[in-house]
Amino acid sequence: LNTMRLVGQTLSMSIATLLISVYVGSASLAQTSSASLMAWIQVSFLVFAVLCLIGILPSLIRGSLHDDTPMH
Repeated sequence: LNTMRLVGQTLSMSIATLLISVYVGSASLAQTSSASLMAWIQVSFLVFAVLCLIGILPSLIRGSLHDDTPMH
């Protein structure tokens, strides 16, 4: 479980860094660059929402691991 958490954190930071470099580039962050920063934030939310939906699907397909009915 901890390995999967670490892999997820590493992957999300890599994606966020990639998106920052694509949308903001080497420009210094100032009020004039707020449009590129907002574009990066919107795209990153979209990317991570899609990744969350992809992660939900296998969990739904797997179903419950435990049977809640009492054993007799």
